[in-house]
Amino acid sequence: MSADHIPKNELETDSFMEAIGNILDFYKKNKLVVQWAAIGIVAVILINIGITRYISSQRHKALLAYENAKTEMGLSEFIANFPNSEYVALALFQKGNMLYEKEDYAGAMNVFAQLVEKYKKHELASFALLSIGYCQMAMGENVKAQEIFNKLIEQYPASPMAGDAKINLARSLLKSAQYEQAQKVIDEFLKAEPNSYLADEVKKMLPEIKRNL
Repeated sequence: MSADHIPKNELETDSFMEAIGNILDFYKKNKLVVQWAAIGIVAVILINIGITRYISSQRHKALLAYENAKTEMGLSEFIANFPNSEYVALALFQKGNMLYEKEDYAGAMNVFAQLVEKYKKHELASFALLSIGYCQMAMGENVKAQEIFNKLIEQYPASPMAGDAKINLARSLLKSAQYEQAQKVIDEFLKAEPNSYLADEVKKMLPEIKRNL
């Protein structure tokens, strides 16, 4: 029977069986190579599974350790034991706040600075930068505080802390008797964000500025 008269499904079946035959022939001729290749593939799969489980286990351990770190010392131990954990930024921020509440402004500022330096793109970076400014204001370092607030405004303009930075910049300028500069900061803020929830707080500074201009 000529190929023109063989049903199409039989031709496809013959092609399939031919392909199977070729694979079997290759396996017979290269049996050892195929076996080692299969072993290699299985090994890679098992290694990937092992790595995934290990990472998951370490992440779980880190989370438990962070949740149990309730004190300043506990947070310090967590940061030391899990330096690469995703929770370190949170631990640093929490530790910095604890030190600030104890009025250890220099210590708090150092911790917040570590967070900003190591996690520049973390969502807490702008919060930490603002907190550094608070620490400097609390220590009477108004000029340095102004530099920090300006840095936050420039580097994190979309941060929810940018508005707070502008207000505190104005406050710091008032403490330094720089009334014209404070007026400029306030005017720019009110022009850019007239409906901000901080607008009323900003306006409270205007009478003092007017008295001194």
